[in-house]
Amino acid sequence: MSKLRLSVLVAAAGITACSDSITEPPPPPPPPNIVIVPNRVSLTVGETVLLRISGISTRLTAIWTSENPEVAAVAIGGLLKGMQAGHTTITARAGELSASVEVTVVAAPDTADSACPSWVASRCLNPRGRPRPF
Repeated sequence: MSKLRLSVLVAAAGITACSDSITEPPPPPPPPNIVIVPNRVSLTVGETVLLRISGISTRLTAIWTSENPEVAAVAIGGLLKGMQAGHTTITARAGELSASVEVTVVAAPDTADSACPSWVASRCLNPRGRPRPF
């Protein structure tokens, strides 16, 4: 075999070997995100629920806001309180990330004992609003 032919064969084999080892770079990791836990909230007027953020490994402090604080107010740390019946959205922001949760507040059930006449209903309830035994 001539030197020229051998050089061409060696070069062709090297190109083939190189083209097989080329791989595409892996896709970039998805951007970090956060979620609010629980992801859906229904509570009664006066009831409280502790919300928290999840989905990130760093310890970011969330800033909590309520779209309608007259329906549900949220305090530092994610403590949510039902204020009056209605719907609102609570948003948590941690750094560049944010998440929202829908909140439904319903009126507290009537705790008056139906066996008590209305003029003595207040006497039929204990200080916690529960019916007193007779």
